[in-house]
Amino acid sequence: MVLNDDTRQIVHFINQLSLEKRSKRISNASEIAICAAWEDIGYEQALNLYSTENPPALGYVSSIAGRDIWKFLSNEFDIKITKKNFRCQLMELEKKGVITVDLSPPSEKEVISDSVQQNKGSAQKQYFGYQKELELGIDAIHNRWSLITTGAPGVGKSTFVSQLTRKLSDNENPFDKIFWKSFHYLPSISELISEWCQSLNIADVSATSLIQYFSSHRCLIVLDQAEQLLGPDSIQIYEDYIVFLRRFIEEQSLSSFVVTSVKPLNELIDFQGYGHSIQLITLKGLNNKAARDLLDSYNLNDQDRWDFVIEKYRGNPQALIKIATLCHDFFGGSVELYLEKQSTLIGASFINSLNSLLSVDDPLVDLQIKILRYFYDSCHTDDGISVNTIIEEVTSLGYSDSTSNILEALNALVHQSFVEKFDTEKVAHFRLPPMIRKYVQVNPNGLFAAA
Repeated sequence: MVLNDDTRQIVHFINQLSLEKRSKRISNASEIAICAAWEDIGYEQALNLYSTENPPALGYVSSIAGRDIWKFLSNEFDIKITKKNFRCQLMELEKKGVITVDLSPPSEKEVISDSVQQNKGSAQKQYFGYQKELELGIDAIHNRWSLITTGAPGVGKSTFVSQLTRKLSDNENPFDKIFWKSFHYLPSISELISEWCQSLNIADVSATSLIQYFSSHRCLIVLDQAEQLLGPDSIQIYEDYIVFLRRFIEEQSLSSFVVTSVKPLNELIDFQGYGHSIQLITLKGLNNKAARDLLDSYNLNDQDRWDFVIEKYRGNPQALIKIATLCHDFFGGSVELYLEKQSTLIGASFINSLNSLLSVDDPLVDLQIKILRYFYDSCHTDDGISVNTIIEEVTSLGYSDSTSNILEALNALVHQSFVEKFDTEKVAHFRLPPMIRKYVQVNPNGLFAAA
């Protein structure tokens, strides 16, 4: 795609922003939509000017790729961005200093490729940790298995899968196509099938035609942030995706899928019974070395205090990056000064993710909320509470008279990273991680008021 300097810089800027915020590059169709908006021309004219050997369909560029980009930018900058106002809005953002697109000639600036341009003072984006998990995932994919990647909000699931696909691409990529869908909004399965069929120029837009394509071309499907499908208003959407994935498994064995979710999706794990091998990978936070490497990339001081921060946030990369940025921007890079002023930090995305998981109208979820409140009131040390004590006290509080329900709720809390499980003298003990304790204390939306 040959672009003039200004258009090339706009495409580059949005691509880098997408890499930073969504851990993925924008598609060729999205680039064409951006070019059309920036140059104030029609989508059809942009397709004619900037088409590739396999151009996307006009309807796909206008109704799918363009809509996705305008929604992404609108959410990112908290303003309404459309094709018509795209150029004016970005120039206004640059004028206000919100963004720096740098529309100077190429000879006057450094062109950055395959890396994320950070704000002044922050570290260049790198990938830290999870090397063993990456090797496990790559082996599974090469063996035509599928992956389910779970872990707490902010633990790096999307970045992990992005790195996984990058490593596959660097080492004899086995896939003809990689399909990536992040559930920032909730497309129905029919919308997603239509989007992918149009991008592949499949005339018969249907699940059957798409699965037939997967049967003859080795593809990787990435469904990122699938916990968004578990909200109270998306039950039917979730069930439709399960039906589609069931067909995907039953009717072909060439392609693979990767699903990331805070909550393990048992329906997918159960697909192993259909003869399709599935590898479950749980990300539990960076190990100490990887976490220290991350903090070191921000040039922070007080290294003797780093281990305290790493342990407190259980190596959660998103939390560590936020803390490193605050230390750099407000405390001269001093971790010690930051710790003097701050309690446990939890971000809005962390809260929103947990709110979604705990807002489902389900008796088991209601019991989980009550157990979380019980932990907050009763467990104030890292020693935790034994499983026997939990059963006795939760029963005495009248939360449940069923031991099996209590154990099932505990198990679900552990798998969702709400509660940590460890063994002491061969007996299971449980405790709240610091970030979850803070979440219960904040009590967003009054989830724990009636517990």
